[in-house]
Amino acid sequence: MLRAYAVGNLLPVSPSPLDNPLVDAPLAHCLLTIPVVILHYLRLLVYPVTLSVDYSFNQIPVNSSIYSWSFVAGLCTVVLASWGVSRIWGRSPLAAFGVSLLVIPLLLNLNPLVSSGTMLAERYLYLPSMGFCLLVGLAFHSVQSMARSPGQRHILIGLAAVLVVAGTARTVLRNKEWRTDETLFRSATVSTPRSVRAHLNLAFLLKNKGDVQGA
Repeated sequence: MLRAYAVGNLLPVSPSPLDNPLVDAPLAHCLLTIPVVILHYLRLLVYPVTLSVDYSFNQIPVNSSIYSWSFVAGLCTVVLASWGVSRIWGRSPLAAFGVSLLVIPLLLNLNPLVSSGTMLAERYLYLPSMGFCLLVGLAFHSVQSMARSPGQRHILIGLAAVLVVAGTARTVLRNKEWRTDETLFRSATVSTPRSVRAHLNLAFLLKNKGDVQGA
């Protein structure tokens, strides 16, 4: 709301269903899709191997069934996360701060009453990822403090080092995909093959290069 007030008419009047399929979806379907989107965000935080610049129509289909496995898994994730928050809230101010950084920005973007420009975007995880990393660091510190021998501590440090190296390697590889617009959208068509925008942008780039057949 503050962003809309600040930039005013610079914002589009309303998001396009091509960018956010929830725009034209019934409220019930929006509510059924939110846990699915949360599950995708969790996957991006925990296992960011497959990344994409675009998640437009129809990469994540609008969910209309309570029996969908992705809805059930997402709902279970929300319930478990809520239980975990209730356990730590008030006991650890730092953990509560991390949870706030993780949850509040996502809830604002997942508001079913005010549609955002896209159903899911990796940029929406910039601030939540800070909260996630803070929680991971607190969990690591807690486990390390319970280690009873130097050997156990060395194992934990080794695991942390592996995670750091893996994250660094993925960042380097991802930077190569951002080298040009063409490499970026080619990678998007592979990572999110059902995204209409990814294919359209790549097609326009190829057409402008004269590669009509490729487009």
